[in-house]
Amino acid sequence: MEGFVRWPDELAHQYRAAGYWADKTISEVLEERFRKFAPRTALLCDDGRQFTYAELGRLSSRLALHLNRLGLQVSDRVVLQLPNTAEAVIAYLGILKAGGIPVLALPAHREAEIGYFARLAEARAYFIPEALRGFDFQQMAEDLVGAAPTLELVFVAGGQPKEGFHGLDELLRDPLEERAEVGALPRPDPDLPAVLQLSGGTTGVPKLIPRTHNDYAYNFLRNAEVCGLDESTVMLIAIPQGHNFALACPGLQGVLAVGEPLGVHGENGVFGVYVHNQGDGAGQFGVDCVCGEGSVGLAGEEGHAHIQSSVGRRLKVFHLEGGGGTLGHQQHGVLSSDLVEE
Repeated sequence: MEGFVRWPDELAHQYRAAGYWADKTISEVLEERFRKFAPRTALLCDDGRQFTYAELGRLSSRLALHLNRLGLQVSDRVVLQLPNTAEAVIAYLGILKAGGIPVLALPAHREAEIGYFARLAEARAYFIPEALRGFDFQQMAEDLVGAAPTLELVFVAGGQPKEGFHGLDELLRDPLEERAEVGALPRPDPDLPAVLQLSGGTTGVPKLIPRTHNDYAYNFLRNAEVCGLDESTVMLIAIPQGHNFALACPGLQGVLAVGEPLGVHGENGVFGVYVHNQGDGAGQFGVDCVCGEGSVGLAGEEGHAHIQSSVGRRLKVFHLEGGGGTLGHQQHGVLSSDLVEE
């Protein structure tokens, strides 16, 4: 891949010898779980939809076939800007299976940031919601297609796509796997980038950070182990899914890797089911693990009391320092005696 500097040979050899790198793509790692835990619930959304491991595997393969049919090739970059919905999860998994490299943008980004990402990464495709909180993402996408010369494919989740764009919902309803061979999907080199994460952007527009299949798979597998996730854990993702923290520390991929029964999502990642179910959803869904930060209400006695009363039991909290508040020793005791910080 032009412009990418591989890991030094000496370190790569050490990591393989130690068993850290398995030379599997992220899709291969997760596909093993989709088969092993096929009938279990993998994802539960605040709109009431539920998806099993088998369904996530099937729908992501379906989308991957559609993406390849529409011209997406191995190592093509794809800007992914969807809120925390099932479609965001399926799109992420499908892009990986198609051999593409997701560029993990946030819902709050606008034309300045997205245009910069698209031009810098030479992105071929862009995933957006039709609209979110009153903002017209399709109009922004139209403007970007003219400004970013490599951007050719736009996929719209929800609503009616504009002329020349593709409806994600329609693609997911079309069982292309019945007419095409899933085994024909490409296999990227595990030593090449799997995703492009964003830096914090504290000194300007965020930079793009490549994470290879080998190093990122080890990242979320080891995080899941260190954080004590098991098959009985239920995690609420309470920050935007595009964050590295919510995706792999241990986040969504750590959840899927250990066969947890539920990954819970809410629109835009802001307090997840608590917002959209007036605080009742956490207890209903059996949440016992929260991934979030101070700015989404996990800091302060009031926020803790709200979660605690909603759930009715103690929680394990994985949180980011900063972002509007942190959990101090006295505060986190309200939730759990086990606090993990990134």
